[in-house]
Amino acid sequence: MFSFKEDSAGFAEVFLECSLEIADARNSSRSHPVASNTMRNMFSKMEAPEPEKFPWEQYSLTIKAEEELDAEIMYVLV
Repeated sequence: MFSFKEDSAGFAEVFLECSLEIADARNSSRSHPVASNTMRNMFSKMEAPEPEKFPWEQYSLTIKAEEELDAEIMYVLV
């Protein structure tokens, strides 16, 4: 069985931060958008990483995603 600790696996988190309005606008342009109530529900549950509070989040990257993101840059980051 796989174990993060025993198998020396790493963990990193990328958090894309944007307003609900922008996320909703992007969602509406998708070919299969998520329902608005689902978007609001998930948005209310999202939490930005807090590496000072939670040590396992020390390898977190928060990106302000208010502007359009370049897919090539995102690929390099991840």
